[in-house]
Amino acid sequence: MKVKLAEQTVVVVANDVNISIFKPWWLIANGIVQESEVISDNVVISPVAIHIPTVGFELGIFPNRIQMVFYPNSDNIQESINRIMGQIIQKLPHTPYTGIGLNYNYLLSLEKSNFYSWTKKNLSSDFTNSITIDDNSKPKYGSYLSFDFLDGRLKLDVKPVTGNDQISSVDSDWLQGKDLIRANFNFHYDINVQRNSIENMLNILKLWVKNLAKADEIINKLSE
Repeated sequence: MKVKLAEQTVVVVANDVNISIFKPWWLIANGIVQESEVISDNVVISPVAIHIPTVGFELGIFPNRIQMVFYPNSDNIQESINRIMGQIIQKLPHTPYTGIGLNYNYLLSLEKSNFYSWTKKNLSSDFTNSITIDDNSKPKYGSYLSFDFLDGRLKLDVKPVTGNDQISSVDSDWLQGKDLIRANFNFHYDINVQRNSIENMLNILKLWVKNLAKADEIINKLSE
């Protein structure tokens, strides 16, 4: 089985993000983003969203969230999160933050296993098995699991997907129409600005590596 960590994102959710603040010059002037890392030709600024691509990640600003999307080959992710998200939170402490999500998106390819029988064996439940389904209809099974972890809530969604152009950019062998398994890990933390300090939010961001280790542990069990 081939496993790829296709995408990693960190999302800080807020009720009302002041998008107008987040111009590239403001981020650079405040030492949040380095001018040399911004891919200026691809920066998009509009009244409803700002998209700032860099050499290691893409920074997105929206009315309800601030997010960093990392490339499959990105490195020093924890340092980038501390530097970018950490400084934004500290410089804008009065923003009504409501949550933090640390997310890991894996893709799995069943190189030698029968796709349909594998999903039934590993992802079906007593409920789905109680449904009369003709095996010739090629049923695909998925699974959902959530539990408390490191003062947050892990929400794991595992389901079949079909290869497309975006997926083939992760692995050139995964062409259009190929059957794959996607495992989405969302480590969610509720934030209440009345009870949670900025320091607490910074400590949550520092859980990136520990949460990734838990996701890897689960993926290793799934791919055995």
